[in-house]
Amino acid sequence: VVNNKNPLNEGTMKAAKNIKLVCQLATGYDNVDVEYCRQRGIGVANVRNYSTAAVVQHTLALALSVLENLPYYDNFVKSGAYSAQPRFSFYEKTYYELEGKTWGIVGMGNIGRGVAAVAQALGCRVIFYSTSGQSSCREYERVEWEELLAQSDVLSLHCPLTGRTRHLIDRTALEKMKPEAILINVARGPVVDTDALVEALLQGQI
Repeated sequence: VVNNKNPLNEGTMKAAKNIKLVCQLATGYDNVDVEYCRQRGIGVANVRNYSTAAVVQHTLALALSVLENLPYYDNFVKSGAYSAQPRFSFYEKTYYELEGKTWGIVGMGNIGRGVAAVAQALGCRVIFYSTSGQSSCREYERVEWEELLAQSDVLSLHCPLTGRTRHLIDRTALEKMKPEAILINVARGPVVDTDALVEALLQGQI
């Protein structure tokens, strides 16, 4: 079975007696019940590295967009408001350099390491947290969860969606982050508890 988004589990596969291999047309395979496949002797394979460069680049683009208020300033200039103001400079929307900031990473696989290299090249201190506790990465500083949340100016998520990482970023985690921190989720959506995020936004806490 060559698959992408469809759920493959006991409910969808129990009548398919001849399946030997599931090939995911993606890196993630959280839509596949791997344990069920293991019990039936069905192999599960994914496509490693096909999106690494693209996701690393997109992560940086998102960070810069938020850090430099790019959508705001793009509209500000195009609308004519910038040229119409009576002064030369505009100070109401501040933006910052990445240099000297701490960039935290959850999930130090190929994508996480790629983002770490880019962040470090731009002058960031890079720290990371291993959700499995089994990371072999020695190039960057590994910290505990509480320290990652408290110290990160930019926090990007690159971990797979598992029982361990679902709603990893919840209300408690958000409250432990810096008020001005940037959270970038380029992992699966449910790694972030969206309801908690919206509630915190509505209450002006982030």
